[in-house]
Amino acid sequence: MFKKTLSWILALSMLCACCLMLPVSAEPTDDATAISQGYHGRYENAEGQTVYFKFNENKDGNSRDLAFANVPDGGTVTLIADATVTGAELYLTGNYTIEGGGHTLNAYFRTADNSTLANVTIRNLNLEKDVTGKGSFYQINAGNTCTFENCTFTVSGSVNNALFIPRGNLIFKDSSFKYVTTSEKPVFFNNNESGNGATVINTSFDLSEAPNAMVGLGGGVNNRYYTRFADAMAAASAGDTVRLFADYKATANDYERFIITKNIVFDGNGNTIYGNAISYFLRLDSTAEVRNLTVRNDGQGAAMQVNAGATATIKNSTIRCTNTTPFGAVIVNGKMILEGGSSIIAEGTTTDGTKSVAIRMHTAGAEVVINDGATITTVGNTFKANAASSSKITINGGIITTDRRMWEAASNSYTLIINGGTFISNHATDALICVFGNKDQNIHLNGGTFTAKKIIDTENAVKGLGGKITLNGKVIFEGPVDDSIVNTEATIRLPGNNQADQSNSGLRFETRLDKAWIDALNDAGVTVTTGTIITSKASVTAVGAFTKEALDAVGKKYVIVENDAWFNADTATDYYQYFATLVNLKATSLTGNFAGIGYVTITVSGIGTFTYYGNEQNAVVRDLAEKITAKDDAQREVLDFFRGVTD
Repeated sequence: MFKKTLSWILALSMLCACCLMLPVSAEPTDDATAISQGYHGRYENAEGQTVYFKFNENKDGNSRDLAFANVPDGGTVTLIADATVTGAELYLTGNYTIEGGGHTLNAYFRTADNSTLANVTIRNLNLEKDVTGKGSFYQINAGNTCTFENCTFTVSGSVNNALFIPRGNLIFKDSSFKYVTTSEKPVFFNNNESGNGATVINTSFDLSEAPNAMVGLGGGVNNRYYTRFADAMAAASAGDTVRLFADYKATANDYERFIITKNIVFDGNGNTIYGNAISYFLRLDSTAEVRNLTVRNDGQGAAMQVNAGATATIKNSTIRCTNTTPFGAVIVNGKMILEGGSSIIAEGTTTDGTKSVAIRMHTAGAEVVINDGATITTVGNTFKANAASSSKITINGGIITTDRRMWEAASNSYTLIINGGTFISNHATDALICVFGNKDQNIHLNGGTFTAKKIIDTENAVKGLGGKITLNGKVIFEGPVDDSIVNTEATIRLPGNNQADQSNSGLRFETRLDKAWIDALNDAGVTVTTGTIITSKASVTAVGAFTKEALDAVGKKYVIVENDAWFNADTATDYYQYFATLVNLKATSLTGNFAGIGYVTITVSGIGTFTYYGNEQNAVVRDLAEKITAKDDAQREVLDFFRGVTD
């Protein structure tokens, strides 16, 4: 028995000896060998030796992959093969560069959250990861810096917070993202830290397969992008451009993040701020320019608000409310200028028939300017005054289409000036301009083309009219153009055939009116009256304007000579001609400088009465008389009087 046992022991000993003699794999000395042995990368240690490493071999108790833990300061890590890090986050600490070499790495990333901070640059690497159920793809903690250069990111699935939590300094250059998910989680988000964000340079984001997600950057300035617009606003100086990096889905809790407090340019870069809220998404507390932006509120609040003291210039942008908003798609307490290429859309309707308002003039002194190329489309009122005393709207052009009223106001110091544009009402009965209460509104219609059942629902409200007005497809009024009213000359009227005397002779002013214009007015069925106002040159100079209204305002005297017939009615081709003569002149008036001006007064039923004036003519009776040769004794007697000859 002993011999048998001993033989087994000897045999086992010999076997062990043989095992100890088997060859042991040596550390690789070249990339090809390393790749064949399953290594993923290499770096030089502090002694200058090449160290090859594998992911998933060195993990701490927190499931962090420590593959880069021994990389020396300033070193370079070179990946030699594609790799997948499983069950752990790739932990980045120290100061080094990771050269991807075009390889693909499947991993989560995390920087230090202790005293061992990271300053890492990652280049030429393709990063892929399904992030389903993970807190984030990459969390960069405070005090750390990570730079991605020429990298691609293809990330799928839904994280709990966002792909990147930028609590430190996160930089992207010449890179691209593709995010595939059905969740609403953004690429960047940080709801705990203020003042941190990402610097993004020449980097694109493809969210075509992430229809509910967003980039999640509230704004950026000087190539640095922030998760909060307020942080970008704080970093900006007057004159800077703050940019929106991608579409931003706002919520009821964070809509106030877009508040402009400095004189900056807010460039939306073609992106959209959108969501459902009971108040505004974009508010201007300071003068600023907003361009290339869409703001859309799908809730019951306004999309934008301009506060008192601020001037908002809107360029190539769209302000839109899709739900019923009693506030207005835009609330104006300061001044808003809507430039060409911009639009305001209010399209919400409730079951009780309440319609959205495009622009609400909310406080005293509010002002809106609409320029050529802008559009406003609304199912409700375009403008609505909210006891906005001394507020003002100036429309120089554009297209305004409403299913109800264009303008509604009850303030007697509210001013509406229309110099041009196209105005269309689709309502069966409502007027385009409707004034409740006080009817002494300051409304000026100086131009424009109007299509509506009714233009104005008030009386004695219009101060001027021009352009073209169309009702039910029929042109009912077309304002004058240059040289429609021309005062040609002042002369002395002397009847012939020895019939001249001071009672029928005097100072005569001639006026010519464009025949086509007058004929068109008459054909439209409007009431047209013409005449001449004659007063002293001194009165015109003192008043500073030559109109009946201006003379009346300061109590200056004048004479109105109404026209009762065209002088050339039977022969008129291009113009109608009429004269106005001031007779029974006194000797004291012969050396006075008179002023005469022709006028045309037009009354359009349901709209108002408007007066247009020609050019001023001046004359001194004695000077005109000196140039005339009498044809008979009666004319000589009158001329002698006009010339001051007393014998």
